[in-house]
Amino acid sequence: MEDLPSPTEKALQRYQTLLVCTVAVAIFADSLLMTIIVPIAPDLVGGDHPALIGVLFASKAILQVLFGPLTAMIIPKIGPQPTLQIGLVILTLSTIAFAFLSDLGALIAARAVQGIASSLINAGGLSWVAEAHRPEERGTATAGAMAGLAAGVLFGPTIGGLLYPVKLWDFAHATPFCCVAGVILLDAIVQLTLNAAHPGDSTAIGEEKEEEEEGIEPSLGTLLCDRQVLIGMAALIVSNGVISSLEPTVPLYLQQQFGYGP
Repeated sequence: MEDLPSPTEKALQRYQTLLVCTVAVAIFADSLLMTIIVPIAPDLVGGDHPALIGVLFASKAILQVLFGPLTAMIIPKIGPQPTLQIGLVILTLSTIAFAFLSDLGALIAARAVQGIASSLINAGGLSWVAEAHRPEERGTATAGAMAGLAAGVLFGPTIGGLLYPVKLWDFAHATPFCCVAGVILLDAIVQLTLNAAHPGDSTAIGEEKEEEEEGIEPSLGTLLCDRQVLIGMAALIVSNGVISSLEPTVPLYLQQQFGYGP
């Protein structure tokens, strides 16, 4: 007969489930803002300026890549949860800018700022998940958190296309971005619930953390020479490259060939 989990273990499992959910929702909000603009970009920028649409989409990725190493230095100093929370604040500012500004330069700047938020949310969130799970649990937990990315890519263009014609007050394109703001608010509520459910470190995880801290921390150069890391990076570059090349071109193609709008 198997032993029933102790109250401490049950509390830890509840905390881990809520943690994976809050990180998944944060990544979903970031992914939603990233893709919600796909069907409406030609209207925001102008279908006669495809190069500018490309700049709008690329500005996020450029800042995310440049800010990535800095995020890696921030997390050990302030912790993964504050890193995630700072990312959500920056994402909120980017969302507000998208909702209520129409100048092209401002939209490109807002998209670039989202790249900083993206770096903080993804790295901070996944580090938080890894910190709260044993090594053998981290793969499953990380996959659950990254489901938010897939959901954002799936629903973002649809939500953007459906809500774009809905005028909110005197702002023609604010409605889709208010939807993103609602998701961020939901994540903030989940985080409050998460803090209330924190059980403290279990003995097993605490001991494993001590063992990890006693080990040698790998440098960036060491990671870049690791074969598995390089394979993972290559897979991410290829998959994201395919998606990012389609984002600005598909809505333009549909508009020019068939006259379809958002």
